[in-house]
Amino acid sequence: MHGGRMNVLYITSLLGGDGKTAFCAGLSYLMRQRGQTTALFKPVRLGQPTPSSEPDADAAFFARLQGSPFPSGWPLELGLQEAREGLLPLSRQRIAAMLQHLSGQATEVIVEGPPMTSPQGETVTAAREMADATDARAILLVRYSTKLTSEDVLAAARALEPRLLGVVINAVPRYRGHDANATLITPLQQAGVHVLAVLPEERRLLGVTVGQLAQHLGGEFLAEAHAWEEKQDQLLDHLMIGGLVLDWGVHYFGQSETKAVIVRGDRPDIQMAALRTPTQCLVLTGGHRPVQYIEHEAREEGVPVVLVQSDTLTTVQALETLFDRAPAHHAQKAECFARLLSGALAPGVLTPAQGKK
Repeated sequence: MHGGRMNVLYITSLLGGDGKTAFCAGLSYLMRQRGQTTALFKPVRLGQPTPSSEPDADAAFFARLQGSPFPSGWPLELGLQEAREGLLPLSRQRIAAMLQHLSGQATEVIVEGPPMTSPQGETVTAAREMADATDARAILLVRYSTKLTSEDVLAAARALEPRLLGVVINAVPRYRGHDANATLITPLQQAGVHVLAVLPEERRLLGVTVGQLAQHLGGEFLAEAHAWEEKQDQLLDHLMIGGLVLDWGVHYFGQSETKAVIVRGDRPDIQMAALRTPTQCLVLTGGHRPVQYIEHEAREEGVPVVLVQSDTLTTVQALETLFDRAPAHHAQKAECFARLLSGALAPGVLTPAQGKK
């Protein structure tokens, strides 16, 4: 058992898709690096069309990340009425009991709550009440958008007072820093809301795995799938097309180390140029198997080869939607988010003494 009082950090967001799961995972990773013991907890999810027998993907990811068993019976399924009108006493009791249980495992519990606004634009009262139910300090996460106004953020921030620790602005594109400062950061600070961190957009967090790419294309691995089991979880965040790059092939492919290369299956010259640089996988189009020396080289370099029947143009078109819904559920993404947070959070901002009630 851990001595002393358990500290609870409650993470909510303005909207769904603002990046709460990645933020929670990254924050946990960072705190563990700093010697703190953490537990990740997702108490509720808003009513979803998926069958209730299917484990919640976020909760399953949290369990994998911290090497704990999947929390049976969690998260609680929150009906639309309870989400709108507020947490029922039974829900509060169950959440409090689970937190009590977690206090024996960690000194810091990071709670992922639902967003403050439903997909239909309704206020999720339960999201605000969850901060009280967990007796937590709250962080409001908002994803930068040119459509987002400081008034929207301010209304949500005020609803979380007096528990609000501050606001984190997520995924600010490289050339939008000035706009984010003028439209969000300065107005929020002038209104007395603490902006804890401004996080840049990070391509790595939009990455997908080799396995997800193969599934998306309906492709098959050159060798038996189990032979590439370990490699299927590798992240890639660039797609490169092997076209007319003969003279400078290695130079061209060397521009990214986290790429998949899409190339005709009957172009071993281009395939070999790609294999001479760090590559996460080769996608061979046109239904061609590679020649034997390419197979050998791919095995030697540990590069999975995915075969697809479609031609290169059709394959590239199919991949245009690959990164649209890249899930946060990857340990390397948690590590990447932790690095972003480490560089953006002021030292000591999350220490237990800060903002204690």
